Amino acid sequence: MSRGPTWSGERLKPLLSEGGRRGGRWNDRRGTIDGVMYRARTGLPWRDLPERFGSWITVCKRHRRWSADGTWQMLLTAIQAGQDAEGRVDWDVSRTPPRCGRTSAPPVRPAHRRYAPQKV
Repeated sequence: MSRGPTWSGERLKPLLSEGGRRGGRWNDRRGTIDGVMYRARTGLPWRDLPERFGSWITVCKRHRRWSADGTWQMLLTAIQAGQDAEGRVDWDVSRTPPRCGRTSAPPVRPAHRRYAPQKV
């Protein structure tokens, strides 16, 4: 898994809309996408998002809007289809059998002396 920027402008740019609904010009989507991916990877709160991704409020609101309207799902499907067409996706599933025997059983803890049965 790459730890660098997640943006692939050439692949994603045609998929994203040109502007917002409220008439203003949107900020760069690169910051939004990278900000959401950074937050997902690190698990930090929205308010602690670094400034290099833009305003945390903008990134948070856009993430919620894109989650609700299916934009993230559409982007994932498009990226998977593109990668599959290039032969970069391996769809083979490998299944490992479960471990059997003593090694897979939970360890048995010795009884505590205080609660151990008394020998008569």
